[in-house]
Amino acid sequence: MLPTDLTDLSQVGLVLFDAVQNKQWGLLVSFGIAVLIALARKYIPETNPIGKFISTKFGAIISNFTLSLSGAFATMFVAQQPFDVSMIKTAVAIALSASGGWAIYKNLKEAWEEMQTAKTVEKVVEKPLDTLNK
Repeated sequence: MLPTDLTDLSQVGLVLFDAVQNKQWGLLVSFGIAVLIALARKYIPETNPIGKFISTKFGAIISNFTLSLSGAFATMFVAQQPFDVSMIKTAVAIALSASGGWAIYKNLKEAWEEMQTAKTVEKVVEKPLDTLNK
């Protein structure tokens, strides 16, 4: 059974140890990724480059989707589902649903537009007279 709090290291350790003992490598990897993302989101400060990335829109989308995807895989491995194409499709569908498929698209689009705007502003700041003379 998976723990409810991925930052409780005693529960996490028991699940990981059990996965190693029973040679459940898929569970080990997927659960390990979920734990790493949860710990990173909770404990890495924004002053760190990784924490700074996670706090951006794009970083939040990536970490949220990765956490949802690894959680879906871990749950299916605990339920002893066979690893095949069907399992991958189901895990991706669960992850998109859990992390909000439309919200992912909308936020990625907004993040892309913000990056493009920032690049345009940087060009204007570098050469303001070129912009004014057009």
